[in-house]
Amino acid sequence: MEIIRFIFSSKLNIKIMIYKKTWKYILIKYKSSFRPTCYQPKAIKDFSNIKKGDVGGYVSSYHNLSQSGDCWIYGLAEAHENARIYENAQLYGFAQAYGDARVFGNALMNNNAFVEGDAKIYGEAQVYDFAKVLGNACITDDAQIYGHAQISGNSLVSGNAQVSGFAVVKDNVHVIDNAQISGHAQVSGNSLVSDNAKVSDFAVVTNTRISGNSLVSNSNKIFDSAIVKNERTKTPDIAKILENMANNISIENVDIGFID
Repeated sequence: MEIIRFIFSSKLNIKIMIYKKTWKYILIKYKSSFRPTCYQPKAIKDFSNIKKGDVGGYVSSYHNLSQSGDCWIYGLAEAHENARIYENAQLYGFAQAYGDARVFGNALMNNNAFVEGDAKIYGEAQVYDFAKVLGNACITDDAQIYGHAQISGNSLVSGNAQVSGFAVVKDNVHVIDNAQISGHAQVSGNSLVSDNAKVSDFAVVTNTRISGNSLVSNSNKIFDSAIVKNERTKTPDIAKILENMANNISIENVDIGFID
């Protein structure tokens, strides 16, 4: 464990800080009634785009920001409790990390993005705007979470997948490849959204596999082990069938939506 020691002489009013040569920053106390126990990292050497003397965002302890790699917390971004930012991860804007969250790799959080619980953001993943990553959710590879989207439970968003708007992804959902979930869509249960599939508008998807070039949109509801794959045939009749049927439905070569 890396330890900082302070030597203080009341007669000379001198305080000396001793730290490891490998360290890239020290913590300076931030005094504010809004943040009673809060510190800011101050760079003690140049690295990445950080210059010696630069002051970063806010943390609760050295645990929150690694001394290794090029990771940094910029501006008014924060990492508290047991959250940890390491490797080359970056927090910008008003981004916040709490709980036991981990942000690492080359991951980026910006704007008002929020992560907590045991959630992980890593790889080249980006979480920004007002997006939230909660619970045990994992965001990885080149995935992007933005808008007011919320990812929770044990959900995984990976590949080049995107979740945006006011979309909610929860439970054990996997959103992979080039899949997109947007609008006010809700995807839950053990659903899998893969390939180039899209779920948008006010669509509700539960325990369903959606793949290929499928599109599930408008206010359609699909649930209970349905399989939706490829092609595009917009018809309200299919939507009605899916809403009233359950248990191992296999629907291929359709695009679930309403005719414009």
